[in-house]
Amino acid sequence: MAAMIVRHGFGLAWLLLVLCLLPLVPAQAQVQAQLDRSQLALGEVATLTISAEGADASPDYAPLERDFLIYSPTMRRYSQMHNGRFDSRVEYVLGIQPRRAGQLQVPALQVGRHHTAPLSLTVTDAAVAGSAGSAPGAGPGLSFIRTRVDTASPWVHQSVGVVVALYYATQLSGGELVQDVPEHAGLQRVGDDRVDQAVVDGRHYNVVERRYLLLPERSGLLSLPPARFRGRAVGAGRGQLLVAEQDPPLQMRVQARPANAPDPWLPAHDLLLGWQVTPDRLEVGQGVELVLEAQVDGASRAQLDSLPLPADGPGYRLYPQATEVEERFDGDRPQLLLRRRVVVVAEQPGPLQLPAVQLDWWQVDSGQRRRTVQPAISVQVLPAGTARPAAAATAPALPAVAQAQQPAPARQAGMVWGLALLAMALGAGLLWYWRRRGAPAALLPLAATGQANLQQQLAQGSWQEIIDALQAITGTHDWPGLMGALADRQQQQVLHDAQRSWWGADGNDRVAARAALRAAFAAGPALHPAPVTVPVQPLPPLYPP
Repeated sequence: MAAMIVRHGFGLAWLLLVLCLLPLVPAQAQVQAQLDRSQLALGEVATLTISAEGADASPDYAPLERDFLIYSPTMRRYSQMHNGRFDSRVEYVLGIQPRRAGQLQVPALQVGRHHTAPLSLTVTDAAVAGSAGSAPGAGPGLSFIRTRVDTASPWVHQSVGVVVALYYATQLSGGELVQDVPEHAGLQRVGDDRVDQAVVDGRHYNVVERRYLLLPERSGLLSLPPARFRGRAVGAGRGQLLVAEQDPPLQMRVQARPANAPDPWLPAHDLLLGWQVTPDRLEVGQGVELVLEAQVDGASRAQLDSLPLPADGPGYRLYPQATEVEERFDGDRPQLLLRRRVVVVAEQPGPLQLPAVQLDWWQVDSGQRRRTVQPAISVQVLPAGTARPAAAATAPALPAVAQAQQPAPARQAGMVWGLALLAMALGAGLLWYWRRRGAPAALLPLAATGQANLQQQLAQGSWQEIIDALQAITGTHDWPGLMGALADRQQQQVLHDAQRSWWGADGNDRVAARAALRAAFAAGPALHPAPVTVPVQPLPPLYPP
C-alpha cells in the first residue's frame, strides 16, 4: 500500500510539472521567404523578407554570401491573441545585391530546425559608371582604395603587415571590401576595422582601414591581388552604386632563406628576452614562480608559439606552464608577446643557478643572424623554515558562507524564476510526504559527489579542474599536499607525467595523458589510512544500579 502511495505521489508531481510547463511550449514553427521582385538589374538591391511563426532562432545568412551582398538585416516582431491562444510572428528583412548577372537562386535558409524554400531571381547586366564614381584619369572620385605593406622585399616565412584602406567621400548604406589571397602565401585578417578621416586633393574622405597578416611561403615574385569594394551610397531612391579597386596590384620580391640561417627559422625586426619575475632567495621545498617574457617585433604566432626553458638541474626541479601568446598590430607591423611561467622547487640548501636562456633569430633589416641571451640566474637556497617570504598583499577572501550570501545579479528571466519556484514547491511537497511516512531524506554522500566530479573532469575538464577535483577529495590545497596525500606511487607518477605532458614543451600529448589519468584514478585516489583513535572508556559508576 505504501509503495502504491509513493508511485501515485511521484505521478501526481510529474503531472503537475508538465501542466505548468505547457504554456511555455511554442507552437509548431512555420517559415517562408519572399522577394519584392523577381527581376532586377545588376547593381540594384532586392528586399528579402523571411517570416517565422513560433520560431525563436535567427536565420543563417551564410548561404546568401556566395551570390549576394547583404545590406542592413532587421527584425520585426508581432504578437496577438487568437482564439484564446498567444501567437507570435517574427519577420527578418534585409537587402540583397547580386554579385553577377544571370539566373540566380536565393538558396534555402535555415531558421532553427526549419528551412525556407529556394527562390529564383533574374539579374540583367547593367553598366556601372566610373571605377570609383568618376571617369578614369580624373583623380580620386567618391571612393578609392590604397594598400600598403610594411616591407616590399620580405624574407620567406616572414610575417608581413598589410593595410587595405578604403576612402569614400559620401555616406554608405552598405558594401563589401574584399582582399583575395595571393598564390603561394597565407593571408589572415587581424583585428577589427579602424575608422578615420583624411583630406586628399582638397576633398574630405572617410577612411576604413583593414589589417592583414601576410606569410610568404616561397621565394620569388609575389603579387598581391588588388583589393576591391562594391557598395552603395546614401541617396535618392536606392542610392548610387560605388565601385573601387586597388590599381595596380602590389608586387613584392620574396628573399630566400639564407644558408647560415638559424634553425628554427625566425625572421624578425627585433627580439627582446628576459625574466620578468625572479626571486632573491627561497627555501628548500618552497615553490616559486618565474616568468620568462619575449617581445618580437615583426613576427606572429605562426613563427614562434613557445619559449625554451632550462632543464632540471642539480638541487632543483622545474614545472613549466603553457606559453601565453598575445598578437597585435603596432602601426603597420605585427607584434608578438610571449610569456611563459615556470615553478622552480629547490631540493637542497646552498647556491642555485638556473642556466642562461637563448633564442637565435634572423634580423630582416640587416640580413644577419642574431642571438638574444638571458644570462643565468643565481639564487640562494635556505634550509626549510629559515625565512618565510612576505605574502603578497591581496584582498582578504570572503569565507565560503559569506560568498554564498552575496546577492547575485538579477539576470534570470521570469520564466526561469517560475520554474525554480515550481521545482522548490514540488521538492518541499515530496520531502513533507516522506517525513510523514517517517523516512529520512536520502542525501548523496560527499565522497560519491567528489568521485563523480573527478570522473567528469578526467573526461573533459582542464588540467587545473582535474587538480581541483583531486584536492577536494583529499582535502589538500596545493601540489605538495596532494602528492603527500596519495598513497599509491603509481598515481603519483601518473600525475607527474601528465603535468609534464600537459604543460611541457616536449610532446604535449594531452590525449594520452588524459587516458593515463582516467585509468589510474578510475576508482578514485588511493589515500593514506586515517589514524585510528581509541575512544576513552568512562569510569564505571561508583554506585551500580
